[in-house]
Amino acid sequence: MKKLKKQIAILLIFCLVLLCVGCNNTNQTNNNENQSEENENNQYELDRSYDEYFAQIVSENAEDLDWTILLMDLKSGEVLGSYGDVNDNFEPGNILKPIVYASLIENGVLLEESVDVSAAEYNGEYYRSKENFTQGEIKTVLESMELLNNPAIINIWKDFDKKQQVLYDLSSIGVMLSDNVMPLIGYDTIINSTDIAQVYRELANKEEQSDEPFIISAQTKQIVNDIMKKTFDNVCELNTELYTTYGVFGTVIHKENEYDINNINTNFAGYLKEKKQQNEGDMLKENGEGVVLVVNVTSSEEAYTIEKLTEIVNNIFADYALNN
Repeated sequence: MKKLKKQIAILLIFCLVLLCVGCNNTNQTNNNENQSEENENNQYELDRSYDEYFAQIVSENAEDLDWTILLMDLKSGEVLGSYGDVNDNFEPGNILKPIVYASLIENGVLLEESVDVSAAEYNGEYYRSKENFTQGEIKTVLESMELLNNPAIINIWKDFDKKQQVLYDLSSIGVMLSDNVMPLIGYDTIINSTDIAQVYRELANKEEQSDEPFIISAQTKQIVNDIMKKTFDNVCELNTELYTTYGVFGTVIHKENEYDINNINTNFAGYLKEKKQQNEGDMLKENGEGVVLVVNVTSSEEAYTIEKLTEIVNNIFADYALNN
């Protein structure tokens, strides 16, 4: 009898072991299925989040205004999300200046030369500085670029001996000058968010040289990147140990037959670049990953401001940083 009880006990233990193994396998299968489903849901969230996120931004920030938002992958050029018609043209204002600067630098402008930043005259038209500098105030060309100064660009242009090459460079992205210098400062010309994003993406890839839209050397890109970092930091500093931000904010009175002070484009173009270690112990360096962001809002001056747009740009960049 004792021997029979012992055999039954062994058999019961064996059955319990098999049962536990089966339970563990079932739990593991369920866990794997749950993890797979969670991954699919997360991927779905990533795939759909930017379009919905931008729609939410617009709904919370004056939905009745004319918005375009475009977020583009820095390395691949893939559009990660958008709102509005990103191929719709608008007057760019300041966000065109880094492209103008790149062409001027590439064609030999001397950054250490002096230039009047207070006022300029061209073809009988008189242009004043928005900064209200004292008449005849002088800065270097580089300093004027860091200020996004309008009279300085015109004063540089008057005596520049490679106008035709700059005209050719800018025409490659649809900017036409002829006898009108206003497009040099982002007025009297139009461009769309997609084209702006592509050129900014080219500027961001500092180590690459391309002939699209025009040749920009690595050295010129570095100078323009330094300018955009300073102009961005003057408005809001979002740089961290893991990310660096570059960009330009601006406003331009929209023109349809004549300028309307109640119809103003407030916009931003720039990019966020990731920094990572190549090897353990190395310093963090930009690795070519990141995003290009272009935002344009057409509104009345009272309805929208640079400060509101600054907050939105910060939030979009921060959202990208948190999710990558």
